[in-house]
Amino acid sequence: MAAIAVAVFVASCGGGAKEQPLENAEDSTAQKAKEVSFVESIDMKTMSVDNQLQSLKMEEVHYEDPEQYWMSGNYTAYLDGDKLVKLVEATSDEGYNVTNSYYFENGKVYFLFQEISDAEGTEEQKSIYITDDKVVDALTKLKDVNDMRTFEQIEKKPDLEIIDKEDNNTKAVMSLLTTALDCYKKAKEVK
Repeated sequence: MAAIAVAVFVASCGGGAKEQPLENAEDSTAQKAKEVSFVESIDMKTMSVDNQLQSLKMEEVHYEDPEQYWMSGNYTAYLDGDKLVKLVEATSDEGYNVTNSYYFENGKVYFLFQEISDAEGTEEQKSIYITDDKVVDALTKLKDVNDMRTFEQIEKKPDLEIIDKEDNNTKAVMSLLTTALDCYKKAKEVK
């Protein structure tokens, strides 16, 4: 099932942080403020969608592929008319569970929320922010079996396994989306 989750890694350099000239530091601060507002606006948009799910048309289907069992799963689509607003993909294999929630606007995905758990009790939530079919930010919350906090009590941290400058992870995330959409469409055809 590991193939379903975003399983891409970024090589890390061991160098320490370098001091920036003052004008670059100000530019960096302005860029950070812009990024934060972008993330917050996406979070508000996804909350708005989730608050309106009851008013959307819901389609639930199960996809089973006997030759590629890892692609089997349950799919729940939320539609506004004929427009896909949210697609939830739930898969599991040998104690490894993944739920991917894709959010769409104007036919394009803008947010992926992943919930991942394993047989040892480790749980993770990933928030992946997308614009123009490109991953622009990713945040994660992680807790092990002994952590008694709720996810609301855990601070989001940058997900350095997903964020990179080479677009490799954008391709992986978009591949996840393409696979989920294909499985959902195949399951609808069978239904």
